[in-house]
Amino acid sequence: MLRRWWASLIAILCVIGLAIPVLIHASHRMKTTPIAEARTSASAQGMTHVTDAVSKKLDVPLDKNHREPMFAHRGFVENYSVVPNSFEAFEAAKEKGCPQVELDIRTSKDGVYYISHDATIKADTGLDRRVDELTSTELDGIRMRNGEYMHRLSELFDEFGNSLYYLIEFKEPDASALSFRNLLAQYPQVVSHVEVQSFYPGILSRLDGLMPRMYKQLLVGRHSVLVANLKDDYLDSMAIAKHMATPANVEKIHEHNKEVWTWTLKKKINIERDYMAGVDGVITDSPLVVPLAHHYADQIRTHRLQRAQQAK
Repeated sequence: MLRRWWASLIAILCVIGLAIPVLIHASHRMKTTPIAEARTSASAQGMTHVTDAVSKKLDVPLDKNHREPMFAHRGFVENYSVVPNSFEAFEAAKEKGCPQVELDIRTSKDGVYYISHDATIKADTGLDRRVDELTSTELDGIRMRNGEYMHRLSELFDEFGNSLYYLIEFKEPDASALSFRNLLAQYPQVVSHVEVQSFYPGILSRLDGLMPRMYKQLLVGRHSVLVANLKDDYLDSMAIAKHMATPANVEKIHEHNKEVWTWTLKKKINIERDYMAGVDGVITDSPLVVPLAHHYADQIRTHRLQRAQQAK
């Protein structure tokens, strides 16, 4: 009996001896796992099943009642240490009284949306690599020059929720509207604060097929593009280059029941000129826009309501 008892004890001690190193290794790995492994799976963005109930939550218009006639272009960047399109830049916009940010998105090699203006990440990180050549795991582990990691679009919503209005620019003509809709399905609370824009009508049209009430804005740099797309009903707005912001162009676009925004303004005199020309808002690099936007906000809202009544 004693011999049998000692045999059982030795077996138990052997099991414990094997288990402890495994547990220690697992604990150490959890503490040292890179940030990439702690984030959402790359496939989650495009594989979310959207139920009818969620679709109804996404079928909401832009909340224009609390939107101001301004967007901070990639946030506010007042010195080189601040990286455009970073959380630091977006926080700076909030602190300056502009809780509305314009930002750019591109897709990783495995189809995850990241906040990035350029096709490469060199300007922000020093690495001369293309966003679409890197996987989400690789991008998640890359720091920008201000110390922040490269940000997924989902992380922006996690960080700021509906405390911001978002003007999101699709930088790629073949961007996936379905992946974008599925991502928003995880954040229905921000949908009324999201606008989208692009130089490429195709992505806006595809998105209209999935989310017809989402505010869609075409970026316009040439008069021929303005004329070609003026009658497109799925567009809610045209964001025209600053040299195109004449009273005649503004009136023409308004006649087709679309808003008019201008980009990208820096000087106070140009910002005020465009407001006086009748635009609905400006995309700007300058915090100087804030007092001007507040000054013209009531006038712009009044004109918008008048146009809406005339269109009925």
